[in-house]
Parts: sequence; C-alpha cells; structure tokens
Amino acid sequence: METKIAMAGLAHGHGIGFLSAALKLNGVSVTGFYDNVNKESAQEASVKFNAPVYDSLDDLIYSSGANTLITAAINSDKADIIVKAIDAGINIISDKPRVTTVDDLHRVTDALERNKQVKLYLMLSERYNPVVVTAKKLIDAGEIGSVVGIINMRPHRLRPQGRPDWMFNSRQYGGIINDIGVHDIDIAVWLANSDVDEILAASVSNKRFTDIHDFNDNRIKSVVSIIWQPVTVLTFDENLTLLNTIYSPHYQTAFATSSGDGTYYLTTGVAPELNPYTPQNQIILTKKFSMQD
Repeated sequence: METKIAMAGLAHGHGIGFLSAALKLNGVSVTGFYDNVNKESAQEASVKFNAPVYDSLDDLIYSSGANTLITAAINSDKADIIVKAIDAGINIISDKPRVTTVDDLHRVTDALERNKQVKLYLMLSERYNPVVVTAKKLIDAGEIGSVVGIINMRPHRLRPQGRPDWMFNSRQYGGIINDIGVHDIDIAVWLANSDVDEILAASVSNKRFTDIHDFNDNRIKSVVSIIWQPVTVLTFDENLTLLNTIYSPHYQTAFATSSGDGTYYLTTGVAPELNPYTPQNQIILTKKFSMQD
C-alpha cells in the first residue's frame, strides 16, 4: 500500500527533515500541508514538494487523501492535531514532545483506545545515532556485561536569537525535560531493554539567560527509575566530551564522545573514578569501536 503523507504543523525543522527522508523510499508521496500559524513555512513546503496547502486541518485530513500524517507543530498544539487524526483513522508520526500536559496525554491515549487500528509514532532519532547504535551492539553482544546504570548527557547550544518565540513560552514549549530529556529516557529504556517504573526526581533552572523569565534551559538532575536499576540523566555545558555512560557489574564502562569519532569503553577490573568534566584525552581507553563496526 502506498504511504500518502500529509503534514500539519511546520514549527520545527524535524518534520520537513523526516518527510524528505521518507520521500526517498519507494511508495511514499506527499498530499499536502497545513499550518495556520506558520503559513509562510507551509507555502515554502508546498513549492518544494509540489503539494497543495489546505485552508484547515479538517480539509487536510479528509480531502487530501492522506493515510499518514506528520506533525511538527508548536508543542502545545500537537495534541489537537493528533487526536483529530486518530479519530479520522490516520496513522501519525509526531515530532517530540508529543504533548505538553497530562490532560493532553490522556486525550491522546483515550483516542487511541477508541481507534485501536491507528498507529502513533514519535520521532526518536537517537536510536539511529551511530554512537548510540554502537553502544546498543556492545550491550547486546555481552561486551560490557549486564547494564545496571546509565548516565546520559545532552548539551545543546541555545542560540536564542535563532529560535522562535514559542520556545520561550513555558505553556507552548512544555519544558526542556519534555523536549530534550525524552531522548535520554528513550535511550535508557532501549539500551536496558526495560520500561520506566517511576520518576524519582527532576529539576530545572535558568543559569545563563536570566533576561528570559519564562524559560529553563538546564536539566540539573532528572532521576528516572526503570525496573532494573536507577538511571540518572544529567546535563552539563556544551564543552562536555563525555555524553553517555553505561555501568555494568564488572565496572566496565561504555561511553560515547562528542567528537563523534567512535564509541569507547573501559575494561578495567576496578571501578573507574570517572569525573564527567575529565577531558577525553585523560581517560585511559582500552578499546575503541568504530561507529561503522
């Protein structure tokens, strides 16, 4: 069956990026665009992909002939789009975060209960990050032993002048843990082959951009407990080189570096004293796995 994609909400470039990649596959086409906020972006996409812009979400869903919908709308607007598409029987691929409130989460899950044939996907691109894929291969091959703990760090450069206003509105944006931390939670779940059990603690702050009052850019400490062992998710500054750490009972440690040239892991028989701020070249590396392995 041909996959006919419509796109509702073009607030973030992730959506166009995903659509561009999908159109490289056989049997995929685009049927149209809609965005009542980012109208210029919708028009640009219409020209680029040779597909019409629709005047309303209903017209896009019911008149474009789409059987799949992509949304990269303003975060707080996604739930309305997703629920309407689910009730129309259309599969959805959503940029993260999917929702920004618990009420919207319930609305989406209720809609899925009403329409069990519909599939709802989330763009979790880190599962295709060569560094993370390499770490997954190491774990699945038993190279580092059983995983008992994971530390994920996700430094981002804010560059506020290049971001839209809605990203600095807490109601519309939904928070950095929801937007960025979702990757780290997903990676931990995927690497450990487990589910989230409970959230133990979370906090955010704004240390640098104090002139922006409705904004928190630092995940100081978010602790997630999944059913096998606690997982700690931390964020430090953009100069950090140590991004992902995986602990095993044998004190072997796998981690990825921000240089992007591979995944390293230690095979020492003694628990390594790893300081997250230690430069990469001060850590003794006993093995290196290329991301192409």
